[in-house]
Amino acid sequence: MIIKKISCKVKEDQIENFTKYQSQWQSINDIEGFLGQIGGWDNKEPLTACIFSFWESLTAYQFFMDEMHDQIFLNSGQEHTYTSINVSQI
Repeated sequence: MIIKKISCKVKEDQIENFTKYQSQWQSINDIEGFLGQIGGWDNKEPLTACIFSFWESLTAYQFFMDEMHDQIFLNSGQEHTYTSINVSQI
């Protein structure tokens, strides 16, 4: 299993938009090997959104990254809502 952790520092005036645009990622539910995703706001840093996604295998995750991620990201409009992003695999 692959667990991907994403932390975004969201602009204060973009909290609503970030949340709205996050729903654009629902299309990953249909990708083979995608197990689920959870997320929320950091209690200690209220402008930090944390998302964890779960993948069956590195192969499934890599297919998503190579074939689908960039298009979903570009279509979401989310890139204008945060100042920094940190992505890691656990």
